[in-house]
Amino acid sequence: MRIGGLQRLTLIDYPGKVAAIVFTQGCNLRCGYCYNSELVIPERFSPGITEEDVLVFLYKRRSFLN
Repeated sequence: MRIGGLQRLTLIDYPGKVAAIVFTQGCNLRCGYCYNSELVIPERFSPGITEEDVLVFLYKRRSFLN
């Protein structure tokens, strides 16, 4: 899995919940209004984050995140 980013905390995406968001790279849509071109266009992909790093983070926060 190509992980392009990790938002470690969000309070608005899941009302009433504390959450984290994992962004994956490789969307095959080309929406004109997209503000995440670094997740869509391969030439703009960042090195990304390893799955292991994300899983370690989530494991450490398992009691905090709903």
